[in-house]
Amino acid sequence: MLLDPGSVTAAEDPFAVLAAARQAHGSVFTDGSYVHVLAHEAVTRLLFDNACTTGFIGWLYRSQLPEGSAAWQEFGCRINFLDPPEHTRVRNLVATAFTPGRLTGLRPWVEDLAATLIGGAAERLRAGETVDLRPVAHDLPSLVVSELLGVPPADRDQLTEWADASVLLLAMGIDEATRSQAVAASEAFGEYLGALFAERRRSPHDDLLSALAGTEVDGERLAEPEVLSLALTLYSAGHRTTRDTYTMGMVALLDSPDRTEQWSAAAAEPARAVNELL
Repeated sequence: MLLDPGSVTAAEDPFAVLAAARQAHGSVFTDGSYVHVLAHEAVTRLLFDNACTTGFIGWLYRSQLPEGSAAWQEFGCRINFLDPPEHTRVRNLVATAFTPGRLTGLRPWVEDLAATLIGGAAERLRAGETVDLRPVAHDLPSLVVSELLGVPPADRDQLTEWADASVLLLAMGIDEATRSQAVAASEAFGEYLGALFAERRRSPHDDLLSALAGTEVDGERLAEPEVLSLALTLYSAGHRTTRDTYTMGMVALLDSPDRTEQWSAAAAEPARAVNELL
C-alpha cells in the first residue's frame, strides 16, 4: 500500500505523512485499494463533481455493524452518506429548520460562553499556571451543539461522552472491543435522543430538534431515525471538527518562527486569521 490511511491517523504529525506521500507519488494516485486525493484544488473539484457519490461508504460502514442496532440505522440515513434523490429530500427538509436566523439568534449566547471559557484560561495564565486549551476547544462547540438542539444542561456532558465514543465507528481498522463499546454508546445516545425527540413532538420548544421534528416540505417529513442521525452528525461533524481545527490552529500560531507578528496579525484581523487556519 502506497499510503496506509491508518498511518495518517496514528502519526504525531499527519501533515508530514501526507506531504511525503505527495512528494513521492503526486497529489492524486491509486494503490488498487484507495484513490488518494491530497491536493486542495483536486479535492475541491472532486467535491463539486456530481459523478462522485458517497452512498457506498455508508454501506461499507453499515456492513460492519449489528443489523437493527441504533448505529446500523443511523449510518443508513446519515446525510453525508446519502446520494440523490434521498440526499436532496433530506437536505431540503433540514434547510427549512436549520435557518441562518436560528444561528444568528444563538450568537450572543455563544459569545458569552466563549468569553467565559477563554477568560477562565486567561486568569489561570496570569496566575502563572500552565494552561491546557483543549478543554476550551472541547467545551465550546459541544455546548453550542447541545444548546442548538435544546438538550437540557444537566445531560450535555453525557451526550458529548456518548458522541465521542460512538464516532469511533468512523475510524479505520478499530478492534472488536472498541467497536462493541462504540455500538453500545450509540445505543445509549439513540435511546436518549429518541425520548427527547418524542417529548419535543408532544411539546415543541424553540430549538432545532423541535424544528426538525415539525418541518414539512411538499408533504414530506423527516423520519425519527433521520432526525437522530442529524443530531449525532452535528455532534461529530460540528463538534470534533471545530475542536480539532482550533487546537491545530493554536499549535500553528504558537510554533510559528515569527509568532509575535502572526499573533498581532491574528488579533488585528480575526476573521482573516480564521480563514487562514481553516
